[in-house]
Amino acid sequence: MKSVTEILKYLGLITILYLISSNLTFGQSRDYDTKFGLQFNGLMGLTDFKEYENFKPGYLARAFLRMELGYAIEAELGGGYGIQQGLDFSENYYQTQLIPIDLRFLIRPFNSESFNPYLYAGIGALNYKVKDLPTSQQPDDAKGEGWTGNVPVGLGFEFGLSESLILDLSGGVTYTFTDDINYFARGAKDAYATVGLGFTFVSGSGSSDSDKDGLKKSEEKVYGTDYDNPDTDGDGIKDGDEIYVFKTDPKNSDTDKDGLTDGDELNKYKSNPLKMDSDNDGIDDKNEFEEYKTDAML
Repeated sequence: MKSVTEILKYLGLITILYLISSNLTFGQSRDYDTKFGLQFNGLMGLTDFKEYENFKPGYLARAFLRMELGYAIEAELGGGYGIQQGLDFSENYYQTQLIPIDLRFLIRPFNSESFNPYLYAGIGALNYKVKDLPTSQQPDDAKGEGWTGNVPVGLGFEFGLSESLILDLSGGVTYTFTDDINYFARGAKDAYATVGLGFTFVSGSGSSDSDKDGLKKSEEKVYGTDYDNPDTDGDGIKDGDEIYVFKTDPKNSDTDKDGLTDGDELNKYKSNPLKMDSDNDGIDDKNEFEEYKTDAML
């Protein structure tokens, strides 16, 4: 257990150092196009052998790709390579190679620029191969290698280090559909626990402007505009110009509700898109232009 304690101490130290400096560095845990990450986990088997009583640390290295599905939901596709090891009932050593592939869904209850906790659950496949067999008597139907299903669940924390780099701390349990991971099948299905540290690289963060409308992605989320469409309301004016130049509503094509689109008022009729009656003569702009053929600006 000493090695686990040391790992937790190091993780705690990193977290404290980050929190001290968090007022100087702000990253984007949200508001991105894609994330690519690398994790390194300490691993402990949860099998019939009760590895926690005679702990021998294993490991799991993992890479993943994340994409936003909605405001608080992400999808993650990942795969890894690891070693699970421990002592059997006779205190003899066994070792199993693990290659997990899974699809996870992450739920984020909060929205912060520099810190985001999350919960995750998923489903996938696991290839296992027992490289060093235990000496405890195995049942006749025990298998030393093969494919099985797996269900990872857990929680994690993201700490924004910069606009494009995130520190990720996570811990969880992966349940399998087999009792053969340790080549000893006489109880419940096997599982393994992990505690890990990783780094996530962000593409298209909150400061990006993929639709070239003059608004950052983080700003579009505040205003409720479409960050994939430069003209959310389709009135012919870019969202950034509506907000910062003309002060019109980027989600309403007719801000003053006079029957003319903001784009037509600015580009075609040269009237005021913020006033139904630009010249204050008692006739709204649409009627002046289309019914009476008068000048709405005079």
